[in-house]
Amino acid sequence: MPNVHMVRITALAFLRRRGHTRNVYQYDDSYLEFLELSDGSTVVLRPIRPADKTLMQEGFQALSPHSRYQRVMGQKKQLTDYELRYLTEFDGIDHYAIGAAVRAPSVAPRGVGAGRFVRLGDTDIAEPAVTIIDEFQGKGLGTTILDRLLRAAWERGIRRFHFELLADNVGMKRLIEAVSHQQVEFSRDDAGGLVAVFALPEPTPLEVAPPEKHPLFHVLGQIARADVTHLHRSTMPPPPT
Repeated sequence: MPNVHMVRITALAFLRRRGHTRNVYQYDDSYLEFLELSDGSTVVLRPIRPADKTLMQEGFQALSPHSRYQRVMGQKKQLTDYELRYLTEFDGIDHYAIGAAVRAPSVAPRGVGAGRFVRLGDTDIAEPAVTIIDEFQGKGLGTTILDRLLRAAWERGIRRFHFELLADNVGMKRLIEAVSHQQVEFSRDDAGGLVAVFALPEPTPLEVAPPEKHPLFHVLGQIARADVTHLHRSTMPPPPT
């Protein structure tokens, strides 16, 4: 199987040499990656598209009740049409999303994970979110999706990720103590929650393993274990008007 990333990188370098750099992204609509997980299974990573509403709905329904609650901060079994439009129809620049699916012969693709970021206004800050269905957690999928989001965000001029967090006193204290304050800015909001703004690391070559010691990967683990709850302000749609 050809190395999809190397093909894309070679094409990007060719365009740059010819001066065609405007709006040329490695992680654009043609991005495609076959990822082998730690258990030997393979998933396909690609951008989420408007035609993925069924995959998105099925993936949400495959989450455990607790994981669904963590994602939408409420008890619901399925996404509304309005939510599905928000999560699958976007510009690919200020709002960008990657989906992970399992494919098998004669079987419809199955959505098993997704990650996205949404730029906050006219800034270099974005809110990220990564969701993996329970049976695919702990296999390296979330780490890889976050790494690809970092790369896609960086080439779109985003330099910081913003989280609004809720946690019990122990969880919040552990989070603050665990990460380097040279790489993250903490503040409190009016409701007593924790706001964390992380400076993005400049991407390394794809042959190099993702920098799991970066605090972004640490907070992702805290969220996945439900030690800290992430409030999705922009990565879920606002209430319809």
